[in-house]
Amino acid sequence: MENKNITVIKSIEDFPSESVLFKLNRGDKLIIYYDKFSSPEKKTKAEEWKERFLDYSIEIDTVDESISIFKKITKEEVLKNLSFFKKYEAEYRELASSLFLERNKLLFNNRDLKHIDPIMRKKFAKGQILDWNFNFSGSYYSFENRKKEEFITVPENFRKDTKLDSYCFPKFIEENREIASILPIKIYFGYKDWERIVNIISE
Repeated sequence: MENKNITVIKSIEDFPSESVLFKLNRGDKLIIYYDKFSSPEKKTKAEEWKERFLDYSIEIDTVDESISIFKKITKEEVLKNLSFFKKYEAEYRELASSLFLERNKLLFNNRDLKHIDPIMRKKFAKGQILDWNFNFSGSYYSFENRKKEEFITVPENFRKDTKLDSYCFPKFIEENREIASILPIKIYFGYKDWERIVNIISE
C-alpha cells in the first residue's frame, strides 16, 4: 500500500526543493496542493521536474490543483527479476495464441455467436472453447477456465510477436493466484508500475 505525504503551499517560495524527490522510497507518494489563485510558476516547476527526473512520476491535476509525485519502479528491480517476467511472458503468449487459434475456428464455423449491438454498432462474441468460456467486450477477449481458476485477457489485435499489452499482461499475473503469489516485485501504483515493467522487458 502506498504511503501518502501531503503538502499544501500558497506561494512559489513554499515549493519544495528537488531534494524532496530523493527522499521518496518506493511506495511513497508526495501530493502537493497549491492555491489555484496563486502563481502559475508552481505548474511550470512541476513540468520542469517532469522533464528532468525521469525516474519519478510527476502528474499535474488541474482539477484538484495538485501535483502527485512518486518514485517509479526502477529498471534495476525489473532486470533483477527478468527471468520471472520472461517466463510468464512466454506462457502468456503461448496460451493466448492457442486460444485465439481455437476461437478463430469456432467463430468461422459458428457465425451466430456474433451479434451487432444496436447502439454501439460493434461486434461482440461469446462462447466456449475447450475448457474455456470467452467473452469479447469491444477491445479485449476475456477467457476463463471452467475447470480451474485461470484467467487471461487478450487484445483483439493480438499476435504472438506483438508487444505485450500493459493492461492484459498484468491482469494475467495478478488474476492467477499461483503466479501472483510468487510475484517478486511489490506493485504500489498499479498501471503505472506495470507499464514501466512491460516497457523494460520489451526493450
